[in-house]
Amino acid sequence: MRHRRSIPVARGSGGAAPRRHRAIGAQVAAPRVPLPHRAGTTPWLVLRAPGNLRVLLWLCCCLAGCAGPPRGPEQVASRAGLAAGWVQGQGFRHRIFRNSAFADADRPLHVYLEGDGLPFLTPTRISADPTPRNPLALRLLVRDPAPAVYLGRPCYHGEAHAAGCTPRLWTDARYGERVVASMAAALRRLAGRERPLVLIGYSGGGTLAMLLAPRLGNTVRVVTIAGNLDVAAWTQYHRYTPLGGSLDPATQAPLPANITQLHLAGAGDRRVPPRLLAPVVARQSNAVLVVLPGFDHTCCWEAQWPALLARRPERAKGQGPEWHLRSLLGPQPSALGPWPPALGARRLKQSSEAFPQTDESGGSLSQSEQRSWSWSWSWS
Repeated sequence: MRHRRSIPVARGSGGAAPRRHRAIGAQVAAPRVPLPHRAGTTPWLVLRAPGNLRVLLWLCCCLAGCAGPPRGPEQVASRAGLAAGWVQGQGFRHRIFRNSAFADADRPLHVYLEGDGLPFLTPTRISADPTPRNPLALRLLVRDPAPAVYLGRPCYHGEAHAAGCTPRLWTDARYGERVVASMAAALRRLAGRERPLVLIGYSGGGTLAMLLAPRLGNTVRVVTIAGNLDVAAWTQYHRYTPLGGSLDPATQAPLPANITQLHLAGAGDRRVPPRLLAPVVARQSNAVLVVLPGFDHTCCWEAQWPALLARRPERAKGQGPEWHLRSLLGPQPSALGPWPPALGARRLKQSSEAFPQTDESGGSLSQSEQRSWSWSWSWS
């Protein structure tokens, strides 16, 4: 009897997922067709109809377009007026969406990298199309006035059956060398080697941003949102099978000091708890970690993205490796409690004090606990 290895599900922008998945012998299934009704409801007529008639009415609804508003990348991009296209990488082609400011080559280019999407349908069925159904990174791009482009991964966006694609590239090798190398080649072809790049990655896209940055000499800044910066710690935390075919930012050399880093995390994030990020950020030479109370893995990044883009952390003059908190989010929000003092290198190195432990289930902290530690900054 052959031993079966289990593979973890991606914690991207989709909904909750099972904990473990079978790799050997797993079925690759077509994505489930969405029901043709508004989100959270079923048409009354379809519910009340007899069996055969119910099927007929369901098909009529599909043809009549009575489904809820589409949320996939193509629909989000179309509604926002983004230009769609393809760019060739290294062995794969990548889906891209560009905003109207993309052509302004005199300004830095914001590159948005999406989460892991939908690698699995059930614990034993690998998805036939891992494309995210709820592309949060793309929705963040829509709210960004700067020149910006969304870069898809190999084998995503309908390319799962393209030459060279196998389910490994969206399961245990989702951050592997082939994926990273192809995305780096695509970005060089798309933006050249001179235009400054700001890599912005959500969830697993944050992992890729950290892996891509040292390969692109024109990277000036990395921003991660709920980013998985320590793949091994993340799989251990959730008791997933290790991603043996993937690279891990936690085991890579620190990024060059000329690349500034901003790592955003939600205090209530159970998928990528903020405490998993602290050791990785501690090793970086020019990075800052901000843990936002009231945020989790999906809420409330889209609503607050324009405000987060408009503010940037700045060093306090004459205070060495300390950072002003007010410079990121502006005036003190009354709901967050008083602003804490800027935290310097000596205090932040005590990561066990700055980042309290949560239980293994990833339970969220109380409001008072969040206020006591929710603004934590890195050192240089």
